[in-house]
Amino acid sequence: MSKPLKYGNKKVRYDFVNQCLENPATNPKDCIIFDSILEYNVYLQIIRVVKPEFVTIHHPLLIWTASKRYHDFTWCCDFAIRLPKGVIFVEAKGMVTDEFKHRLRALDKFTPEVFDRLLIVNQLKKKICGNGKHAVYSVPLNQMHESLYLLVKKYE
Repeated sequence: MSKPLKYGNKKVRYDFVNQCLENPATNPKDCIIFDSILEYNVYLQIIRVVKPEFVTIHHPLLIWTASKRYHDFTWCCDFAIRLPKGVIFVEAKGMVTDEFKHRLRALDKFTPEVFDRLLIVNQLKKKICGNGKHAVYSVPLNQMHESLYLLVKKYE
């Protein structure tokens, strides 16, 4: 039995061989499963800018390593784009939760260099959090292409 989805999002299956949404004839091994329609649309914008082989989906990002007192603290970012001069992280965020804000604050404190390479995509431009060194804003989906293009040019 599959796990219930948070916030009522509908999972989307994308057939990457035929580059279309899955139909009944599609082989399940040829599909990518996205957690939401927003995440699927973000992926389509990403592959307009970079080749799909540079994109990792649901990439775990280590915030801090384990110690005697604490276990590893990670964040599973929606997309990582591997480029010659670094990795760009893209997060499709429909609903900003307290847990997500906590992860961003931890990133700000322990791995602040990630913020220069982080693009958060939402339906609207809004401030997500800004308690630390960086104020974090989301980029609207309709403006994502140009923001991502500039980031990719910086790290190519």
